[in-house]
Amino acid sequence: MKKASPSHQSSFGILLCFLLSGTAGLVYQVAWSKALGLIFGHTVYAISTVLAVFMAGLAAGSAYIGRWAEDHANPTALYARLELLVGASGALSLAGLAAVRWLYLVAYPAAGGLQSLLLLLRFLGAALVLFIPTFLMGGTFPILVQSMRRHSAELGNRVSLLYWINTLGAVAGTLLSGFVLLPVFGLHITVALAALLNLLAGLIALRVAKSAGIAQGIAGSPAKAPSLAPEMTRDASTFLLFLFGVVGSTAFAYEITWTRLLSITIGSSTYAFTLMLATFLLGSAIGSMFFQRYFARSRVASLVTFSRTQTWTGIVAVASLLLFPWIASLVPLVLRLTHQTFGGLVLAQFIVSALTFLPTAIVFGFNFPAVVVLIGHSSGNQSGESATVGKAYAANTLGAILGSLVTGFWLVSWLGNFRVVAFTACVNLLLAVALELRLSRRSVLSLAANLVCILGVIVVGASSLFHNKSLMSLSAVLYGNSYQGHLTLSEIATWERRCIPPRDAS
Repeated sequence: MKKASPSHQSSFGILLCFLLSGTAGLVYQVAWSKALGLIFGHTVYAISTVLAVFMAGLAAGSAYIGRWAEDHANPTALYARLELLVGASGALSLAGLAAVRWLYLVAYPAAGGLQSLLLLLRFLGAALVLFIPTFLMGGTFPILVQSMRRHSAELGNRVSLLYWINTLGAVAGTLLSGFVLLPVFGLHITVALAALLNLLAGLIALRVAKSAGIAQGIAGSPAKAPSLAPEMTRDASTFLLFLFGVVGSTAFAYEITWTRLLSITIGSSTYAFTLMLATFLLGSAIGSMFFQRYFARSRVASLVTFSRTQTWTGIVAVASLLLFPWIASLVPLVLRLTHQTFGGLVLAQFIVSALTFLPTAIVFGFNFPAVVVLIGHSSGNQSGESATVGKAYAANTLGAILGSLVTGFWLVSWLGNFRVVAFTACVNLLLAVALELRLSRRSVLSLAANLVCILGVIVVGASSLFHNKSLMSLSAVLYGNSYQGHLTLSEIATWERRCIPPRDAS
């Protein structure tokens, strides 16, 4: 039997570490959401805080640590130390949040019932506790891209491989925390297990760094791509970073609105939310896998690639929107076929989630490594690879923060869920137009097709399609006398008592 080479062994070890890291990261996110419920109550404040701090920490860590690690002699050893620090800070996070709650109780009498001051105190305390581990998490991705240089010379191959491996770990972490760890073991053991995963990843990475001798040939000046695509002859780095930030905004706008819409049809329990999040992450992983195959064949990522992903994102999102009433009608069908069991409920939730936004998530997953390669190859980019990945990741994540805030606090109340999806699809199509105009050789056909699609989306969004009373009051129909004649109110009540375990208090 042929023994694996040291290079392949170290590559496998690095990928295993990032898989474990992705699993731990999402376990933390779900657990912290629960823990913040004890501070803010189980409200939008708890969810908004953990999302904002989680993403802000990732953005800051990827940008700062990615730039700082440029000339590090042994990036794998540096990654190992980061994982160990993430595990240590993650293990202490619940104690820190408990201290924030104690501080809130102590400060309550002195604040005189001033809710805005108390809310600010809780937010700042929680942000301080959670920012440290998330900042460290953000630095792991650009460092590993640098570490994998000896295994693959192509930036796009490394970025896509690491991205989908880490995202698959995130899918596992989401499902484990929502379905197993929190219901069975509770909050403290769940966080402790996540910390153990980080410690395990750190120890494996230390072993890889020691045995593979990665230090040789890594240090030196930042690596640059040897050639550029023809349309990348002008300085496009800042332009691409800005557009990538807008893409991040659209991704979270879709995620928030589809989550709100799907909660009407499949419920808003912990299990439903877990499946929706896992489905979106799974789509991102699949899209990144597709890019790895595409990049391995063509070795080219161009502005045309970026433009096409935005066109398809808009088209697929609107198609899912138009098909939503029929997708939602699958819920009672699946429940009948599975005799209204808990497994049937989970299956129905997954099918509806997958049909609704899995295609959109796949395009987003393909888009991430493609844009990172574009930024790395742009003539105005003077950074090395880890700094380039860090900047791209930070721009996308900051855009996601802005998109989540604008969508959750303004767009949904102004336009409504359905029209927010249509509006966001228009943004993606406008990005495609902007990219087409940037090309040195513009395709009139592609430009015209995008403009026609924008017009079509505007017509759909402005039409009376979403004024259908039965569609807009889908939740009332579901929990009223019947759901399209299949489930009566008493049947639903019986089904909920039988299907949903008592541990699910959401």
